[in-house]
Amino acid sequence: MAIAEALSRRRLYYGWYIVAVAFLVNFVSLGINASAVGVFIKPMTEDLGWSRGFFSLAVTLGSLISAPLALAVGPLVDRRGARGIMLLGGFVIGAGTIALGFVHEEWQFLALRTVLAPLAMAGLGQLATQVTVSNWFIKKRGRALGITIAGSPAGGMVTVLAATYLISALDWRRAWIVLGVAAWVLVLPGRWRRETNFRYQDFSMLLTLGDWAANTSF
Repeated sequence: MAIAEALSRRRLYYGWYIVAVAFLVNFVSLGINASAVGVFIKPMTEDLGWSRGFFSLAVTLGSLISAPLALAVGPLVDRRGARGIMLLGGFVIGAGTIALGFVHEEWQFLALRTVLAPLAMAGLGQLATQVTVSNWFIKKRGRALGITIAGSPAGGMVTVLAATYLISALDWRRAWIVLGVAAWVLVLPGRWRRETNFRYQDFSMLLTLGDWAANTSF
């Protein structure tokens, strides 16, 4: 009985699995959907005969469109939780990234960067991950959020290096396809097996979870 109780105390709190998934989501969201794009500007514009000004404009417009979408995502996360939104964002970012490997016309690239890319950024942005992680922690919330947010710069660094290597080893089209498949592999298997949309009115439940986290070794 004593052994069972000791093992129960040492079992990793489930919230840390949520943190790991949120880290990967931020890794993919910023890394593949944003940081890696700059590596493709030279090979794509030279191969397709586009201007770098057009390429940069399409990317910038996508970033601007992402802002109002975040305002719409926030209430959805409050009402329905982040699971469905993030799974949809994970599917969209993979599909959109793979589709970039098949573009031939400027309007195709513009559509992908101003429609699918903002949708993916809104679904996989830090709003959804931070709200979800915050709902699982009280006393160790700062540590959990720090790990979650660290996924963004880590993704920016790793995916830029990976994209550079893939372009040199393969070509820019196949590099986009590989990155899109990688996005699916990293994001879609991470499922929230428990309900993550706790309401702040359920404060007693949050305190229980926070006490559990505080008494569990990381």
